[in-house]
Amino acid sequence: MDKRDEIESGWAIDPRLGLYHFEHVSKEFAEDHICKENDVYVVETINWTLADEEGKTVHFNKYFAFDLNAAIAIAVEIQLASSSIPENFAGIRVATQEEFDILTNVYESFDSQMPKAISDDEAKLLPEA
Repeated sequence: MDKRDEIESGWAIDPRLGLYHFEHVSKEFAEDHICKENDVYVVETINWTLADEEGKTVHFNKYFAFDLNAAIAIAVEIQLASSSIPENFAGIRVATQEEFDILTNVYESFDSQMPKAISDDEAKLLPEA
């Protein structure tokens, strides 16, 4: 048996992605830690715009995304914009149950206030801007 086959945990390098740590875990552990289809993700950022007159407080922002791909896209957009806006990416995590519950209520409130779609015929009746 090759010595590498005996390693239960350790370090390796991926030429494309860099260093990573690995360990052997149970299937149950793995199933509990994969991204789930119904997970909501939180992208956390620090916005360095001052939030008080004394200059001691800044903004801790949380952007909510309905899947991991959207969360990564938000994080990349913020990171790319960080050279022109004072906001830095801090992390991505799964939303807590409390955050999910609040998000659901806020989303439903905002959604109920959004204008409904109108038909082409209704659009023709709108006053000119």
